[in-house]
Amino acid sequence: MGMGGLSDGLDDDEFGDDGFSEINITPLTDVFLVMLIIFFLAAVISIKDEKKRSDRLKQEKDEVSEALAKSKELNINLPAGGVAGTSSPQDKLIISMDNKGALFAAGQPVTPEQLRVKLQKTYIANPKTQISIQADKGVAHGSVVTILDMAHQENLTQIVIATN
Repeated sequence: MGMGGLSDGLDDDEFGDDGFSEINITPLTDVFLVMLIIFFLAAVISIKDEKKRSDRLKQEKDEVSEALAKSKELNINLPAGGVAGTSSPQDKLIISMDNKGALFAAGQPVTPEQLRVKLQKTYIANPKTQISIQADKGVAHGSVVTILDMAHQENLTQIVIATN
């Protein structure tokens, strides 16, 4: 230990000339694996939600197709109209009226009093049920207004008028 210099107590061979000779990447790898697992879970959940949504849309499309088929069976000629907006209610009651003024609820013939009872039962089952009125374009305006009033009196407020 002559004139060679002062020693700081550290041996240069312990760390090498360039500091640390190895970097431990195990924690970094763990973080990447956790991020990968989270990504996979998010993707699976997203795919399941999209499948549910597409199944629900398909079911609604089938219901509309069925309702249109029933309206053609009932010989109802719907008036033309634009689309004001679309919704996807869970429950729907279709009320139809042919060109002779005959009433149908869910495809079954009913009298005005039976329709009122059906609307009451519908409100009790689900107050947010959508009422879809399909009236032939030859039906008097007053008849459609009567159906609207009946639904409103039973506190059913989600009412649409079907058009082609």
